Amino acid sequence: MKVRVAAIFIATAMSALAGDPSRTYPSGFSVVLDRGDELYQVLPPKLSDKLAEKPIALQPQDVPRIMPITSVDNNKVLRQISISSGFVDLVNRLCHAKAIDRVESGFFDQYVHNLAQAAGDDFAVRPPPIVDDRFWKDEVINEQQGYFNQMIGWMEAINLSHHCLGHFDKYGPKMAGPGNKTIPINDLLSLAEWEATVKFAATDALHCNLATDGPRALFDAIDKMPKRPSWSEVIVPTNVDLKQLNKELVQYEADFFHGKLDFSMVNKFQFGPGRNQSPLICLAQEPLNGGPALLAIIQRPMIDIHAYELVGQLPAHVPSVLHGMGHGLGSVVQTELNAAGQNP
Repeated sequence: MKVRVAAIFIATAMSALAGDPSRTYPSGFSVVLDRGDELYQVLPPKLSDKLAEKPIALQPQDVPRIMPITSVDNNKVLRQISISSGFVDLVNRLCHAKAIDRVESGFFDQYVHNLAQAAGDDFAVRPPPIVDDRFWKDEVINEQQGYFNQMIGWMEAINLSHHCLGHFDKYGPKMAGPGNKTIPINDLLSLAEWEATVKFAATDALHCNLATDGPRALFDAIDKMPKRPSWSEVIVPTNVDLKQLNKELVQYEADFFHGKLDFSMVNKFQFGPGRNQSPLICLAQEPLNGGPALLAIIQRPMIDIHAYELVGQLPAHVPSVLHGMGHGLGSVVQTELNAAGQNP
């Protein structure tokens, strides 16, 4: 209930998303909450039990932020995702620019360039408004809504993964930086942990019918900026190759529809427990594991291919060259005759 009240408060404060009070994006905070609920509901119980029943906590902040958080209610730890109104605004604008790109090629690239120029490293600067009447037609806004569902849903899935895979339990205490500055969890993850996060998020999002077009547009926007801004760290680690990441998303989508991406693979997302990794097995144990069996057992009949010869013949029996050629020639002739008979 508290979350729903907060959503109404934020929606009122953000009534003019495009600089015109008469124009608001239909993809607002109720959609953000609904996507979070869906992502939560498709998780297996052993994973959803780790999360709060309402996994999304909205914050009335103009600074775009999204991060995993925990709180305590009645002595119970609530694992959630904190999403600011500024982040929802950023996603709305990028999705709108991507939708416009369908009718006016090159608009998205130009919008991303303008965003980079306006904001720089200052995440408090709001994205440029889109005011042209042509770009507020129903067909464009419908396209914008589709991108929004995918983009916000994937970002929620990525941050839920940090709870499900134990990353927040590991790095949460380290996220409190000097001067009350929060360090993005992406700055603390190893590359392997990030890859596991994305793969888990793909499983969650694709189970909710959230295609990869939205998140790929978001990562593409960051990649197109002349200099990757520091605020993008809440979205993706600084050392990740975004072009390669988008290729992986396409592959995960294909894998999902071929039944190769499922929550039963959680241990594989985490690359298995450390005790099962072969490099950690001592050198003394490895040779013993590969030694010969104590008793060899033949599981099939033994056939003597020279049954016509005497058992225990001592001298080597080497056929003469002419003898071997004669037998070989006969086989060739017989094969040719058989072939001729079958193919008149």
